[in-house]
Amino acid sequence: RPIAIVPLVLVLLLGRQFGATLMYWLALLLGDRFTHWCEKHFPSERNVLDRLKQRLSGVAPLAVVVGRLTPGLLAPTSLACGVIGLRYRHFVLGVFLAAVILDGFFLSFGFVSARGLQYLGLAEHPWLVLVGLALAVFLVWATRRWVLRPRPRC
Repeated sequence: RPIAIVPLVLVLLLGRQFGATLMYWLALLLGDRFTHWCEKHFPSERNVLDRLKQRLSGVAPLAVVVGRLTPGLLAPTSLACGVIGLRYRHFVLGVFLAAVILDGFFLSFGFVSARGLQYLGLAEHPWLVLVGLALAVFLVWATRRWVLRPRPRC
């Protein structure tokens, strides 16, 4: 029995928005305590959060998208946006775009792995999934090696 995709996507989007917004508002409310603690313990870094907010002001939604798509930074991105007082509309737009990208990828991957192989004329075999995963791991490794390769010093 097929799953209705529209309600599923709406639930995913609403869940991500609700969770991220809750963390954002908590960080916004408690952010002053954190900034005062940082100023007290790190006096030389007094204006770091203000500088960060100014640097992100032009690309705020994109920064939220990149932060939320980076493994391990999903929750810290929401907290950091609340602490620095990023505009809520920029934050919500970034969360929405990241959710569309991430959920779209996972739903597409699920479709391709479940039914997409049949449309391509391939039989569903576990070894095909393993070969696909091995290929994906190799591509990530090769891309990472290429991007992080040592640069010649001038």
